Amino acid sequence: MISGLAGIFQQIFLNQFNKITMSAFICSHKHFASIEQAILRRSMSRDRSIYAIAYGLGFYPDRNQQKLEDGIKKLVQQWYRLNVETVCIKYGEPDDQPETFGHGQVAELGTIPLLKALQCLDYQIETEQKELNEEEKAAMHVLQMTISELQNAIVSETKDYRDAQWEIH
Repeated sequence: MISGLAGIFQQIFLNQFNKITMSAFICSHKHFASIEQAILRRSMSRDRSIYAIAYGLGFYPDRNQQKLEDGIKKLVQQWYRLNVETVCIKYGEPDDQPETFGHGQVAELGTIPLLKALQCLDYQIETEQKELNEEEKAAMHVLQMTISELQNAIVSETKDYRDAQWEIH
């Protein structure tokens, strides 16, 4: 045990660290269904923030809407499976979850709630728990690109951003 000021610092640091440590969990079926619905709704309205997903899936949003929608559904299912698998690996629990998430209740997600739901999902999928194959790596890349696009969309709508100079002279 360390005594004196160093001991006090160590105790404070350890207590603070323990308070902010979060455990991973499997997101609810409603979480995934709500994400899927929000992304599909944006794809139909040609929302620019959805382009990260479209291009990540190799589709051009204006060319084949049905193919894009099918790709989005498959992508969200991949995120679900990755969330389940990585949490089960981390905690040594059997993977007794269904292969796909249910499509029961959904929450209407605007831009900011969708961003937060995707950030939560990104946090819960602990990729260091599992060696990802190429398809899973691509799914995670699209998730992170989508988060970035939504962040950019939110920021670009602020007055400060609109008023800021593009180039500083």
